[in-house]
Amino acid sequence: MIESLLLALLGGAIGGGLTYLFLNNYHNLDDEFFKLQPGHVCLQGDAGIAGAGNQSGQTVIGFVGGLLPAIRAVRMPIASALREL
Repeated sequence: MIESLLLALLGGAIGGGLTYLFLNNYHNLDDEFFKLQPGHVCLQGDAGIAGAGNQSGQTVIGFVGGLLPAIRAVRMPIASALREL
């Protein structure tokens, strides 16, 4: 379970960091390109808020993803678990 949670947190931190790096202050839907909406949408993010939101989501995903393999490992006899290594 610990491995699953750590991998989920690491992957989410890398993904969140890259998203923040590349998409912070990204301007899209300009007036010249889309005439239906006045103005434009600017994606502005705060690293602290994004980090807190990502951390909780990653923890849930890591827990759910590691739960079934952990239950299977707990129910296995020790001798057969050692043979699978």
